Amino acid sequence: MTWATLHTDPAPEAFLLDPTTGEVGVIDWAGSQPGPALYDVASAVMYLRGTDASAEFLDAYLATGAVSTVEMGHLDVLRRFRWGVQARYFAGRLARNDRIGQAADPDGNQRGLGDARHSLESLGVRCRD
Repeated sequence: MTWATLHTDPAPEAFLLDPTTGEVGVIDWAGSQPGPALYDVASAVMYLRGTDASAEFLDAYLATGAVSTVEMGHLDVLRRFRWGVQARYFAGRLARNDRIGQAADPDGNQRGLGDARHSLESLGVRCRD
Protein backbone atom coordinates (compact mmCIF):
# COMPACT_ATOMS: atom_id res chain seq x y z
CA MET A 1 0.00 0.00 0.00
CA THR A 2 1.07 3.53 -0.71
CA TRP A 3 1.99 5.40 2.46
CA ALA A 4 1.77 9.14 2.93
CA THR A 5 1.44 11.78 5.61
CA LEU A 6 -2.22 11.45 6.53
CA HIS A 7 -4.46 14.27 7.63
CA THR A 8 -6.51 11.57 9.50
CA ASP A 9 -9.75 13.56 9.55
CA PRO A 10 -10.32 15.38 6.25
CA ALA A 11 -13.79 16.65 7.11
CA PRO A 12 -15.33 19.17 4.70
CA GLU A 13 -14.66 22.04 7.13
CA ALA A 14 -10.92 21.31 6.93
CA PHE A 15 -10.88 22.45 3.29
CA LEU A 16 -10.71 26.19 2.71
CA LEU A 17 -11.14 27.88 -0.67
CA ASP A 18 -9.40 31.14 -1.47
CA PRO A 19 -12.01 32.79 -3.71
CA THR A 20 -9.43 35.15 -5.16
CA THR A 21 -7.03 32.50 -6.43
CA GLY A 22 -9.31 29.46 -6.54
CA GLU A 23 -6.72 27.52 -4.53
CA VAL A 24 -7.83 25.11 -1.82
CA GLY A 25 -5.91 24.64 1.40
CA VAL A 26 -6.33 22.01 4.10
CA ILE A 27 -6.17 23.05 7.77
CA ASP A 28 -6.12 21.23 11.11
CA TRP A 29 -3.17 18.89 10.70
CA ALA A 30 -2.72 18.33 14.47
CA GLY A 31 -3.51 14.61 14.19
CA SER A 32 -1.41 13.98 11.08
CA GLN A 33 0.74 10.88 10.95
CA PRO A 34 2.16 8.46 8.40
CA GLY A 35 -0.13 5.73 7.16
CA PRO A 36 -1.80 4.19 4.12
CA ALA A 37 -3.09 6.86 1.75
CA LEU A 38 -6.36 4.95 1.47
CA TYR A 39 -7.12 5.84 5.11
CA ASP A 40 -7.70 9.48 4.16
CA VAL A 41 -9.61 8.33 1.08
CA ALA A 42 -11.80 6.15 3.33
CA SER A 43 -12.31 9.15 5.62
CA ALA A 44 -13.39 11.32 2.69
CA VAL A 45 -15.80 8.60 1.53
CA MET A 46 -17.20 8.48 5.07
CA TYR A 47 -17.84 12.24 5.06
CA LEU A 48 -19.31 12.07 1.56
CA ARG A 49 -21.77 9.37 2.75
CA GLY A 50 -20.53 6.29 0.93
CA THR A 51 -19.02 5.14 -2.32
CA ASP A 52 -22.06 5.92 -4.48
CA ALA A 53 -22.17 9.54 -3.31
CA SER A 54 -18.40 9.86 -3.64
CA ALA A 55 -18.01 8.26 -7.08
CA GLU A 56 -16.86 11.51 -8.69
CA PHE A 57 -14.31 12.09 -5.91
CA LEU A 58 -13.02 8.50 -6.18
CA ASP A 59 -12.66 8.75 -9.96
CA ALA A 60 -10.78 12.05 -9.65
CA TYR A 61 -8.51 10.68 -6.91
CA LEU A 62 -7.72 7.57 -8.93
CA ALA A 63 -6.97 9.75 -11.96
CA THR A 64 -4.19 11.50 -9.98
CA GLY A 65 -2.21 8.25 -9.92
CA ALA A 66 -1.63 8.58 -6.17
CA VAL A 67 -2.72 4.95 -5.80
CA SER A 68 -3.27 2.19 -8.33
CA THR A 69 -6.59 0.68 -9.36
CA VAL A 70 -5.50 -2.56 -7.66
CA GLU A 71 -4.79 -0.69 -4.43
CA MET A 72 -8.13 1.16 -4.66
CA GLY A 73 -9.72 -2.29 -4.70
CA HIS A 74 -8.87 -2.51 -0.99
CA LEU A 75 -10.81 0.62 -0.10
CA ASP A 76 -13.53 -1.22 1.81
CA VAL A 77 -10.91 -2.67 4.18
CA LEU A 78 -9.85 0.87 5.09
CA ARG A 79 -13.47 1.98 5.24
CA ARG A 80 -14.13 -0.70 7.88
CA PHE A 81 -11.09 0.43 9.82
CA ARG A 82 -12.10 4.11 9.56
CA TRP A 83 -15.61 3.38 10.81
CA GLY A 84 -14.06 1.40 13.67
CA VAL A 85 -12.01 4.47 14.59
CA GLN A 86 -15.19 6.53 14.44
CA ALA A 87 -17.02 4.05 16.70
CA ARG A 88 -14.20 4.15 19.24
CA TYR A 89 -14.21 7.96 19.20
CA PHE A 90 -17.93 8.25 19.95
CA ALA A 91 -17.96 5.37 22.44
CA GLY A 92 -15.17 7.12 24.35
CA ARG A 93 -17.09 10.40 24.36
CA LEU A 94 -20.16 8.62 25.66
CA ALA A 95 -18.19 6.82 28.38
CA ARG A 96 -16.69 10.14 29.56
CA ASN A 97 -19.98 12.03 29.12
CA ASP A 98 -18.04 14.42 26.86
CA ARG A 99 -20.49 16.88 25.34
CA ILE A 100 -18.00 19.54 24.27
CA GLY A 101 -19.19 21.18 21.08
CA GLN A 102 -22.66 19.64 21.25
CA ALA A 103 -24.80 22.48 22.58
CA ALA A 104 -26.96 22.34 19.46
CA ASP A 105 -26.99 18.53 19.28
CA PRO A 106 -26.99 16.88 22.73
CA ASP A 107 -27.51 13.44 21.18
CA GLY A 108 -24.61 13.80 18.75
CA ASN A 109 -22.38 11.21 20.43
CA GLN A 110 -25.12 8.57 20.43
CA ARG A 111 -25.98 9.37 16.84
CA GLY A 112 -22.31 9.20 15.82
CA LEU A 113 -21.92 5.78 17.45
CA GLY A 114 -25.13 4.60 15.80
CA ASP A 115 -23.92 5.81 12.40
CA ALA A 116 -20.65 3.95 12.89
CA ARG A 117 -22.44 0.75 13.86
CA HIS A 118 -24.82 0.96 10.91
CA SER A 119 -21.97 1.66 8.50
CA LEU A 120 -19.83 -1.18 9.87
CA GLU A 121 -22.78 -3.56 9.51
CA SER A 122 -23.38 -2.37 5.94
CA LEU A 123 -19.73 -3.24 5.23
CA GLY A 124 -20.20 -6.79 6.57
CA VAL A 125 -18.95 -6.32 10.13
CA ARG A 126 -21.11 -8.01 12.76
CA CYS A 127 -21.63 -5.76 15.77
CA ARG A 128 -22.89 -6.87 19.17
CA ASP A 129 -24.63 -4.84 21.84
